[in-house]
Amino acid sequence: YGDGSLRITDGGSVTGEEDNYIGYKSGSTGSVTVSGSGSTWDNSDLVTIGHDGDGVLNITDGGVVTIAEGHIGYNSGSTGAVTISGTGSVWDSSDGLTVGYAGNGTLNITNGGTFNNGVGGHYAGHGNIGHASGSTGAVTVSGSGSTWTSSGGLSVGGRGSGTLEITDGGTVSNTSAGIGGSVGSTGVATVSGPESTWTINGYLWIGNQGDGRLDITDGATVNARRTRIGGTDNSTGAVTVSGP
Repeated sequence: YGDGSLRITDGGSVTGEEDNYIGYKSGSTGSVTVSGSGSTWDNSDLVTIGHDGDGVLNITDGGVVTIAEGHIGYNSGSTGAVTISGTGSVWDSSDGLTVGYAGNGTLNITNGGTFNNGVGGHYAGHGNIGHASGSTGAVTVSGSGSTWTSSGGLSVGGRGSGTLEITDGGTVSNTSAGIGGSVGSTGVATVSGPESTWTINGYLWIGNQGDGRLDITDGATVNARRTRIGGTDNSTGAVTVSGP
């Protein structure tokens, strides 16, 4: 299995109705770029970036991608990476997103990029970072106007290892959140810098059954309706609030 690439630029449009894979088989490499105002990729089903191979999705300069559900780094040994960069660059998922399902996944939302997920469906918009045992997931939301908005919950280190960084004015909002959700998991969330905000409209668990840490620094804000630190026996939860 070889290398494949798809570029959608300068107002181009691609539409699909079946599952799509970027980097499907082990040893393969796939990349998709959606760039420029009016450039769109619409898919009414699952999109996996790094199924067994290596996959990259770049959404830049006003490009828009619309899918039903997404996985980044699906199987063990796979690597998936997604970047959403620039004002007007948008990734919409009507259902859930997993960053590091059983492999290694990264999602970078920068320079005013936007990710929205969850208007119904099986996972009701849930986000997972480091889903399965042995997985690694990392999400960065950085820069003024950079946002991740979810109608569901967010797990940082579900059963694997997960990190969430919200910096330099980035914002994240969701209904509930867990950091270090299961036995053997590790989750770390960092919210740093003025105007960097994480809003949780329900429970925030830090170390529910695994190890969880939340660092709030340099004028950042975290809003949660209720918070629990160290939820069960043998779990570890820690919160640091530092700076003006």
